[in-house]
Amino acid sequence: MTKTRKKKLLIFLIPAAVVVIAAVVVTVMLLNRPQPPQRYLQDISAYDNSSEPVFVVQGGLEEAPVPLPQYHVAETAPEGYTQVSFSAQTANRFSYEYQDVYFTPAGDVVYLLQQPAGQNMEVGFPAQTQRAEFAGMEIIYAVGEDSSTAAWIWEDTLFTLNAHLPLNLEEMLAFVNLVDYSSAGAPQARPLEFIEGGVLQFGNTLYSLYWTVGGNPQLPQTLDYYSFTQAPEGYTETVSITSDILPADLLAQQGIDAGDGSDWCQAYESENGTVTLTNGVVDDYSAVFGSVPYTSMDNPVEIEEVTVNGMEGRLYCGAELSELVLLGDYLYIDLTYEGSISREDFLQLAELVGK
Repeated sequence: MTKTRKKKLLIFLIPAAVVVIAAVVVTVMLLNRPQPPQRYLQDISAYDNSSEPVFVVQGGLEEAPVPLPQYHVAETAPEGYTQVSFSAQTANRFSYEYQDVYFTPAGDVVYLLQQPAGQNMEVGFPAQTQRAEFAGMEIIYAVGEDSSTAAWIWEDTLFTLNAHLPLNLEEMLAFVNLVDYSSAGAPQARPLEFIEGGVLQFGNTLYSLYWTVGGNPQLPQTLDYYSFTQAPEGYTETVSITSDILPADLLAQQGIDAGDGSDWCQAYESENGTVTLTNGVVDDYSAVFGSVPYTSMDNPVEIEEVTVNGMEGRLYCGAELSELVLLGDYLYIDLTYEGSISREDFLQLAELVGK
């Protein structure tokens, strides 16, 4: 081999050697890089006192993220089912879980739940469990005499399917397939809205839908509350009622100043009754008209659409209790009157509400 050829070969081998060394270094770095914990469901039935199988999440999260990651669920229900609750509609920054609810014509209900895959989170099964694979995920499921359950983990989320009827594997996978697993994001920012309540009938089963305030508006660092801009004539301010309609602890975790309890709740009384104004932030407990008599198919509760000071509202007037809910900027206002009051007088009180 001539000197010229040796030089050319040496010039070629040096870069090749560098590439090989670099590849080895990268491989070692990848092998030594901390890997996210492998989350899985472990059977602890042998150590649990329950007569039915129990699994727990292993390698799970030690702390739930805020807000929770949300996977989109298709709004097209499996054939033969009617969807009555949509997780996309109720999701907000304070949700601790997302739930979609389905009914069969006979009144059997199916719940599709997504929540953080927290360490030692438990899932119970109604019968001996079996395993299947779907899109790279291990599905653990069981079919009992009158119920069935499936559970699976994708990234940081634990999915659970609970059915009040015995579903076979193919029927369960139809629900598993409703989820778009390609990506999860925080709930979308959107204005406040009313989610209508009422009663639905499936076969011999009545399902009650509570009136709820939905939405996920942006919140400022310091909340500015609605209040009575002046004392109602003939009323005297009384002790404000402490209410959990405002998730002050959750707000504090996000660095939002919620102020003192007296800031978001006011109460005035007269010889005829007491009016209470409460500010609310949308969370998983934002059901409204909680004091309204239970509605039924035979005796539906009349909820009227109104507008007060430019704010969309829903009004209920009863003999001894009236309630008005208004949608503000990022807060909703729950105005209740305990006692007897006319619709017109109640709305006149509401017109005194502002910032």
